[in-house]
Amino acid sequence: MSDVTPDDAEPSDSEAAIGTQRTVADALLAGVNGQGASAPEAHRAVGAAYTLSEYSIDAQSPPFAEGAMGSILMARDEVLGRTVALKAMRREHLARADLRARFRREAAITARLQHPGVPPVFGVGTIEDARPFFSMRLVEGTTLAEQLKASVDRCADRPRFLTIFGQVCQTIAFAHDQGVIHRDLKPENIIVGDFGTVYVIDWGIAGLIDAAHPLPGREPAGDRPLAAELTTAERPPAQEPGAGADGADADCSLTAVGDLLGTPQYMAPEQARGGVHQDERADVFSLGALLFEILTGEPLRPVATVRAGWLNAFSVEYACTVAPRLSAARADAPVAALAARCLEPDRERRPRDAREVAAEMTAYLLHVLRRPEREMARFFELSPDLFGLASLDGYFRRVNENFARVLGYQGDEILSRPYLDFVHPDDVEQTRRQMVKLTEGKPVVRFENRYRDHRGEYRWFEWNAQAVPDEDMVFAVARDITGRRNLERRLLGTVESSPMGVVIVDRSGRIVQVNREAERLFGYDREELIGRPVEMLVPARFRGEHEGRREAFLASRESRPGRGREVTGLRKDGREVPLELGLSPFDTEEGTFVTAVLCEAGPRGTRAGWLLALLRSHPEAVLLVDEHARIGLANERAERLFGYGSGELAGRPIADLVDGFRPDAPAALLEGRARDGARFVVEVRPVPTPGGAAAVAVRLVAAAVDDPAALGRGEESP
Repeated sequence: MSDVTPDDAEPSDSEAAIGTQRTVADALLAGVNGQGASAPEAHRAVGAAYTLSEYSIDAQSPPFAEGAMGSILMARDEVLGRTVALKAMRREHLARADLRARFRREAAITARLQHPGVPPVFGVGTIEDARPFFSMRLVEGTTLAEQLKASVDRCADRPRFLTIFGQVCQTIAFAHDQGVIHRDLKPENIIVGDFGTVYVIDWGIAGLIDAAHPLPGREPAGDRPLAAELTTAERPPAQEPGAGADGADADCSLTAVGDLLGTPQYMAPEQARGGVHQDERADVFSLGALLFEILTGEPLRPVATVRAGWLNAFSVEYACTVAPRLSAARADAPVAALAARCLEPDRERRPRDAREVAAEMTAYLLHVLRRPEREMARFFELSPDLFGLASLDGYFRRVNENFARVLGYQGDEILSRPYLDFVHPDDVEQTRRQMVKLTEGKPVVRFENRYRDHRGEYRWFEWNAQAVPDEDMVFAVARDITGRRNLERRLLGTVESSPMGVVIVDRSGRIVQVNREAERLFGYDREELIGRPVEMLVPARFRGEHEGRREAFLASRESRPGRGREVTGLRKDGREVPLELGLSPFDTEEGTFVTAVLCEAGPRGTRAGWLLALLRSHPEAVLLVDEHARIGLANERAERLFGYGSGELAGRPIADLVDGFRPDAPAALLEGRARDGARFVVEVRPVPTPGGAAAVAVRLVAAAVDDPAALGRGEESP
């Protein structure tokens, strides 16, 4: 490649230097009417005194993206030390004067639109093979098309997509105010960045509709046949690859070159007809198609090339399908009605421009936020969780009574102090990071921190929150998980001593604790597993039946499976591993849990090993009893409960510890006796073990025997 400055050094084999001009619009439009004969000559007509910077690119690197008109290359701005994007015209289009003019026009129009929703243009130039290019901000993120495709719950994601749509409307409203129509609005041309920014890209077939804003070097465009120049481009002498005999482009998801311009699924009827009098309402129709797809979860039209014989079908399609599909989407009436108006085949019945669409979207979002106070109050107080409205300045505006009930403060005290005042000092920094996410419009999901109550003690909260930055409003819901976190801490100390893998699961099937051996078996870190469904450790072909088996396991003590049977597990790397599995349920104040003891199938899976792992990993006191009602093994919790040292319980009759014990009895309340003579009430119940060995779990119920009549009373299984 050659720079516009002739004195520059030759590029290396791996890099090429590219020059740019500061007067972007003037340089681009210098040859847009064919004046100047060729792209290189037009480029040389611009003086080298306007050189802004040099770029270098790796000649071996593939394009960052490909389009119908040009390729996007990543380049390094060697002067300012930044990465930029270069859009260079495709080589096969160089012989087309109309396409060269359109390429320059795209850069000029993009440069004119000084708006946060349009990537800024930095400069223009020509590569040594005569291809024109322009440099602009490198926009990274995901397209709206990718996000729509990835969404698994469109109803839940609808507010986020409507927020993105609202930002697109604002960008197009600005373009319309500048006298520019985009004419190729589609999800693929909308980029959602990592920090809540939304860009509208690819202005390659944009048109001018406002004589008050002419491009430099051109007379006002207005509504003269300039639209015809860009709507139905002149066909080249040789047919383009991929085009059929009727001129239909083979890939209709791309903007056509040398044929009808635009994308059929999102194109207004008048644009499909190639009319010369197109205006802002063509973009309004495309906005309606975007909104329709957000609301219904499917495109307005299937991928299809627009042919002249199909144009009259637009009105029929609208009357027959659009209204019923919007109704079936169960969207809020205001946005559904807006989509229907934007999609009117008769453009006279559509909103006049994107400004009107943006205004209606803003009014709708404000309406959603400003529900009647009575309904909000009812929702606040009916919620079983801690529910609050906060502002981005760090204060709660309103909280429900659950805050006062859990934390013990009066409502006014909570509202008058920054909420960081209540956060544990060790959690302040990560809480600040979550607040930054909210200011960027991102949701906070299942974030945990500690809040100080009126006694100075800390309680664990799990937060879900969503902000509306334009309204300085945060909707936050917290759940008190102190009991769960305390349980997790106790369980961690229990399971780490087991020589086998241990996974503890709650009744809903979510993992609450694992030990190091389980991390090794499955290849995950503990943080990757806790809170996730246990089915992630089950191969896909077994997941459908796993939930039913889990429910059956919890429902019946008589048919609980998993006594050392072989199963197949799924590792993080996708490999399946044969395992031996033993299951044991236990009950706590937080609910019912299941301990899964696992080891690799083979010699390690011995009966003695299973029993030892079961005793060590069980969170309650457990005694293993032989056929003579003598204790064979006891875990550390049993020894502590009854006041004996390590190994001292082995060989003792269980009757020395518990009066009235029978191995075949269901769960019952019995009298327990400690070594020092102390008596207390315990719940004794059988524990399933590998091979069917008799084991019982013993749980302290009361420190003294207050109701002798209650002892020996059997209980129903929880």
